[in-house]
Amino acid sequence: EGTETDKPDATKSSEDGVLFKLNASYKLSTEAMVYATVSEGFRRGGVNAIADTPSFPIPDVELIQTYDKDTVINYELGVKGVTSDVRYTISGFYIDWQDPQLNTATDWGFLVALNAEEARTYGLETEFSGKLPGDVDYTFGYTYTQGEVTKDSLDPRGNGVVIANKGDKLPGTPEHVMNASLTKFWDVGEDYLSARVNLYYQGESENTADPDSPFAQTFDGFAMLNASISYVYDDDLTLTLYGKNLTNEQATTGASTCPIRCTDYQGNVDFGQDPVVYEGWYGNANLEYIAQPLTIGISASYKF
Repeated sequence: EGTETDKPDATKSSEDGVLFKLNASYKLSTEAMVYATVSEGFRRGGVNAIADTPSFPIPDVELIQTYDKDTVINYELGVKGVTSDVRYTISGFYIDWQDPQLNTATDWGFLVALNAEEARTYGLETEFSGKLPGDVDYTFGYTYTQGEVTKDSLDPRGNGVVIANKGDKLPGTPEHVMNASLTKFWDVGEDYLSARVNLYYQGESENTADPDSPFAQTFDGFAMLNASISYVYDDDLTLTLYGKNLTNEQATTGASTCPIRCTDYQGNVDFGQDPVVYEGWYGNANLEYIAQPLTIGISASYKF
């Protein structure tokens, strides 16, 4: 007779289908064009790791052991071109989501992915590049995004638990994202030296769609500064000294943590989530996903 720790999980999930992409463009002049794109996107479904045992009974667990694929239709309209000084791309986009996968918690605080009903993402994306005085190359990109659930979504077990409400902000979707870089080249005989500085910024984002979830958190925006110096010998050997996250920013992009005492939607204390009971215990589920800390390194590459 088996125990509750060696019970096999034979749940499986599979998907198949066809995706399409349609693109059209029109040349306004030799320096500019407009374009339009309609394309489908797909993200596979999967299996939730849930401990369904006598110690942790979960009603109708078979209804949440798997989650379905989610699909999108992306609409994009833009213009791109070049002037005497600047290359540019400016586009607007609208993404229609069906069955979006959202992270949430079930009985006993087990983290699961469940499908909401509908969502949308829309915004503006820009990119510019060119040269500054002193023969310095630059790039600059900015994206403005709004993402929200567009239909009330409930737990598929019919228990009335809310996954997300209409109007809730999609998790992990910062409203503002900016990326900029400066690059300078110097000739060294027949070889060359380059220096590059890059700055990345994103605004605040949410951990979950449902603001009433015990896992709901708002993450502050952050900026990441990177730099590198590279020496290229004979077009084949490249030696690089680089620094990542030079300001040692603790950029948090996701979390599974509760600050004081975390309960699930049914009022149960989340397993491993109570810092008072589980403080210092190996296996505490409190964690944050942060960016790579300050890192200095050297790399070498060779083209054969």
